[in-house]
Amino acid sequence: MAGWIAKDAYQWWQVQSWQPVQATLLASELEVHRGDDSTTYSATARYSYRYNGVGYESTRVAIGDGADNIGDFHQQLNAQLSRQWQTQQTVTAWVNPGNPSEALLNRHF
Repeated sequence: MAGWIAKDAYQWWQVQSWQPVQATLLASELEVHRGDDSTTYSATARYSYRYNGVGYESTRVAIGDGADNIGDFHQQLNAQLSRQWQTQQTVTAWVNPGNPSEALLNRHF
């Protein structure tokens, strides 16, 4: 658990310098994974954006890249993204200026 938190904390620190751009949501979904002893959730999305005149697509939504069953982070994030997708609102994507093909939608820890 400590390793997972340290990894996410380091990624959070890295993405603080990423640049905001407007992105278009192409899809949004809440994945539900049922196991023998728990159910986990993962907010997923596909989106497109432009950075320095070049178009990109990405599927990274948040810092943590796995499903979980702790709290309702994924459910809340999915609800927000689904509303924005259904109403065709643009969203903010955070782009790595050193590697613009790398982006995410939620950079909160």
